[in-house]
Amino acid sequence: MLSPSPRAVALAVLREWGRRPADLDRIIDRHLGRAGSLADRDRRLAFGLASGAVQRQGYLDWLAARFCRRPLPRLDPLALAALRLGLFQLLFLDRVPAFAAVHETVAAAKALGLADRTAGFVNAVLRQVDRQRPLLPEPAASLPATEALAVAASLPAWLVARWHRALGPEAAASRCQAANQPAPLVLRANRRRGDAGRLLASLAAAGLAAAPGRFAPQAVRLPADAGPVPELPGYSQGLFQVQDEAAQLVPLLLGPVPGGSFLDACAGLGGKTTQLAELAGPAGRIVAVEPEPARRRLLAENLGRLGLTAEVEIRAGRLEEQARTLPQGGFQGVLLDAPCSGTGVLRRHPDLRWRRQPEDLARYQAKQLALLEAAGPLVAEGGVLVYATCSHEPEENEEVLAAFLARHPGFRQDDPRPWLPAPARELVDGQGLLRTEPARHDTDGFFAARLARKG
Repeated sequence: MLSPSPRAVALAVLREWGRRPADLDRIIDRHLGRAGSLADRDRRLAFGLASGAVQRQGYLDWLAARFCRRPLPRLDPLALAALRLGLFQLLFLDRVPAFAAVHETVAAAKALGLADRTAGFVNAVLRQVDRQRPLLPEPAASLPATEALAVAASLPAWLVARWHRALGPEAAASRCQAANQPAPLVLRANRRRGDAGRLLASLAAAGLAAAPGRFAPQAVRLPADAGPVPELPGYSQGLFQVQDEAAQLVPLLLGPVPGGSFLDACAGLGGKTTQLAELAGPAGRIVAVEPEPARRRLLAENLGRLGLTAEVEIRAGRLEEQARTLPQGGFQGVLLDAPCSGTGVLRRHPDLRWRRQPEDLARYQAKQLALLEAAGPLVAEGGVLVYATCSHEPEENEEVLAAFLARHPGFRQDDPRPWLPAPARELVDGQGLLRTEPARHDTDGFFAARLARKG
């Protein structure tokens, strides 16, 4: 049996996504798993086509609606997926010839079962858009300013409106534009097996355009298209962990020292867990709590690859459950990188923009406060609790912080600057909070506060 084409895989992903938006990476992984012996190059193409079409979906739908007589929600899901995929290639992929963008997309849709008549309709719309490319309508010509910005940047109108109110028009536009820029691939050199200089030399020897980080001392930056991470020099030897620079700064706020005891309350894949283990050394004690089995498996794999398995105890379950059996006041530092809306990482996770709704902010806030309530008693007297999110939204950041401090006078907000590398101290604002902005710093958008427990 022949493998499907990259466009057929991307179309299958977009059809499923259109029916029920969910975690896009998982949908793509599932369909690539069904694709059999698809070459690595074609797998990367399928991934880029699917994720790019989802990222630009708002603008693509707005444009498609101007060339379709029938409302888009009434179209066959495969036809709508084909329109999005074809338009994305025509308008955003300069290296794809127009003929290939149209013909191969329609052929892939027919191979997946699209009726000839509907395929002809998709073909006609795509060719009409291609012919009119120099004269395509602009959102700003027919929409109010914030709505036009939302369409042009392919972001939900509610999110753009709140950024516009909070930041003003220019800064809001910059944040929206940054949400569609390619994010660099950032590595953190494993201190146990070398420093950033060694990693840079290894990557440069392989012909990769690597550069040192701007804010974090162990950071090494690569272009977004540097290739599959497992194929990079030093991956299998455990020389590095993938971790954005902003994320690398957050554990430093704990002031980790060799031999210290630390809790990563929401460990995920282990970027911050492994960083704490490196800094605490073989004599340190690290506990990592993670409820999701798939993430725990990847966390264990990363620990093994980096040579840090012995230093970390992985606990399965939610923090609220584990807090009952963890020692009260037993940790010098507790890191709570809380689940959040993820509005600071939209350029890395393009599907999040369509999966989040305004009411989600209150739901996340309640979850974040519950996690802080569970984490607080685990901090030793004189110890530190670091609260962080990858969100820009005050409901998940300042409001959560204020509510927790109001309930817990035994904690006080502490200045994070002494614990940061000198270049990163500019990232601390006038409120004493670490904030990073993709548009200004070319990092993920993070918020972090250092809370000291009175001793």
